[in-house]
Amino acid sequence: MGLVGPNGAGKSTLVKIMAGLLYPDSGKVYLHVNPPIGYVQEEPTFLDTTVYKNIVYIAELNDIPHSEMEPLFEKFGLSDKKDKLPSELSHGQRKRLALLRALLYKPEFLILDEPFSGLDPSVALWMKKLIQKLKKEKVTLFISSHNLPYLMPIVDDVIFINKGKMIHRYPLRREYLVKVIFQGKWPESVETEEISSNKAILKVKREKIPELMIYTSYYSEAEGSSEWYN
Repeated sequence: MGLVGPNGAGKSTLVKIMAGLLYPDSGKVYLHVNPPIGYVQEEPTFLDTTVYKNIVYIAELNDIPHSEMEPLFEKFGLSDKKDKLPSELSHGQRKRLALLRALLYKPEFLILDEPFSGLDPSVALWMKKLIQKLKKEKVTLFISSHNLPYLMPIVDDVIFINKGKMIHRYPLRREYLVKVIFQGKWPESVETEEISSNKAILKVKREKIPELMIYTSYYSEAEGSSEWYN
């Protein structure tokens, strides 16, 4: 499930209520899931000690054997970062560490708040592939994001909210027509439905949309050049 809305719409407030970190002023949230719940904040916080000791602390609090930690360090590309402080890691590495910490519990339900925020395209694609793998492992995911193109390949339906209220909910289709503005010569390997001097319309399966976005030689995200066709 994806949760989408502009900044200030109430996405982070809702996921914090779901995770038990905030109490609602009104209304109730029901989660029909088995504990523990995994939760990754948009800006994760850690103990002021090494990466390794951060994870050891959580593992020992929950009687998780140390042997279960080592494969996760390898899986998340942090084996050579164990002796560093979290503050010495890059933004993407801190996101990986937060995910490692959340998955240490082996949760059946995982909440991700803006998992793609601040990530460069290659790390964002790594995150997408990890999330798709978790889906295959039957982990239920609830993902809050303002980046709909990255959400589209990995969620089955989306809730749009604004000012704390649900605006719309709909299931996602398999294919979309996407219009992009490009610079230079259009790659011959990418088939289009229609093309002009600097605009192209092409049919894209939703799982391929983030890959389309990394072709920065002809796609300008900064210009807000994408349009989604129903």
